[in-house]
Amino acid sequence: MDGPTTEQALMLFRWMKEGPVGAIPIEAEDRCHGSLQAVTWEDAGDLAALEQLVSWHQAAFERYPETFSVTPTCVRRWLVEQVLLHDDRLLFWVTTVTGERIGHVGLSHLNLEAGTVALSHLIASQVMAERLVHEALVTLTHWARETLGVDTLAMPNRRSA
Repeated sequence: MDGPTTEQALMLFRWMKEGPVGAIPIEAEDRCHGSLQAVTWEDAGDLAALEQLVSWHQAAFERYPETFSVTPTCVRRWLVEQVLLHDDRLLFWVTTVTGERIGHVGLSHLNLEAGTVALSHLIASQVMAERLVHEALVTLTHWARETLGVDTLAMPNRRSA
């Protein structure tokens, strides 16, 4: 079976951002460890979601306090301008089996002609177990290969937005 065309994949990304849509289960060793849920336009207007992103991003960039001002407004601008408005990018909440959001991971730079997409925007909270990070990445990789038909997943150039 052939994978989707680039336009079909981009339509899927746009549809998922409109959300909410079903979650992608994170499964390993015959049990569910959590899920991946698309970050949506609704999340960009949800103060609780933005404050959660602020706490994760502050922790991730604590080495650069003079460079990064992390506020709900700043995080909302990043989410809208660097993720939601880009058709080739999709961010997922990483959630536990109880539904607690404990991090995020995304896909970017989708290029179905080349059969590639980049894993991006991995941020984990303090409570996110290393095992769940691994399983979330494995799940997202499998989903991208099966759903989008990509052959190669890579880490993007750090200079890319």
